Amino acid sequence: MKKVLVSTAVISVLLAASAFATEVSSGLVIGIDHSQVKEKDTSFTSSGTGVSIKWEKMSVYDNNVAFGSDFGFGRTSMDLGENGNTAIYTMSADFKLGYSPLSKLIGYGIVSANYQHIAYSVDPTNGWGYGYGAGVEYKVLDKIAVNLEYKTSKITATGDTRDISYTFNNAGLNLKYIF
Repeated sequence: MKKVLVSTAVISVLLAASAFATEVSSGLVIGIDHSQVKEKDTSFTSSGTGVSIKWEKMSVYDNNVAFGSDFGFGRTSMDLGENGNTAIYTMSADFKLGYSPLSKLIGYGIVSANYQHIAYSVDPTNGWGYGYGAGVEYKVLDKIAVNLEYKTSKITATGDTRDISYTFNNAGLNLKYIF
């Protein structure tokens, strides 16, 4: 219960801080992703492409420091060995801290929390994990921005007959519509 209260307080303070920002933008982000799975303790590696959709809020302050968050959903499909072509669904919450050297450019680091569902045909597997990464965003028009992001996440997943740990790497090219 204490962790929930502390987490709620921290998120509330961060969201309230956007009231002091000189520029705040919210937007819908749609992207194309390339993902890779590397299973821990084995040599198994696979990669595939997917799509993602996120809701993002980014605030830039007088000192050019940027803070943002996004909440999103993604789907990747890749060959997972004996299971064949398998869908991996990801829900994530990202927190971003960066710097805006120009009015249209923001570079940032990312800390991420992830939930994944691997849709194996016999034993669907669910996992939780954390990650980190970096990104850069450039506003090409008043209401349109493009960004590139790279994240790596450590995931621990369980199913009825298996427990697996793996690294999920993701690189995305995204288009953001700003409201």
